[in-house]
Amino acid sequence: MASKKSVKQRHVIAGPDFWRNQVHCTADHWTGHIIEPLDGHPELAGREHEVAKTIQDPETIRPSTKTGKAFAFERVMSAETLRVIVYYEDAASVRSGRTVGTIGTAYPVDTAYTSQVGAPIYQKPASKQTGQSPTGKEE
Repeated sequence: MASKKSVKQRHVIAGPDFWRNQVHCTADHWTGHIIEPLDGHPELAGREHEVAKTIQDPETIRPSTKTGKAFAFERVMSAETLRVIVYYEDAASVRSGRTVGTIGTAYPVDTAYTSQVGAPIYQKPASKQTGQSPTGKEE
């Protein structure tokens, strides 16, 4: 019987989110979905660092209303609000940093479009002197 080789996919984004869960996006998903010229958001090409920064240090986090396993991370980047949708393996463990996530999509927020995200569950404080830790407790 032939052995199966695991194909390791190259990640264009790999690192912790706000709650310290490991989140990634493969090169295939980035080019074939997120920045795909016809149905994607080609304006995000070359902005992988901004997407990673959005999930690491968001200004707002919202739950998905489409699925209970996803969250939307938002941050103003390059004079527009960037939204990154992350799907998690175990939604119950997200806030404790004990799961892994995959970036489903990323896009500039268009206020004319009705998104499938709920009310904010986290808002970055106006002042960085007082804030919330990744677990949601006041620092």
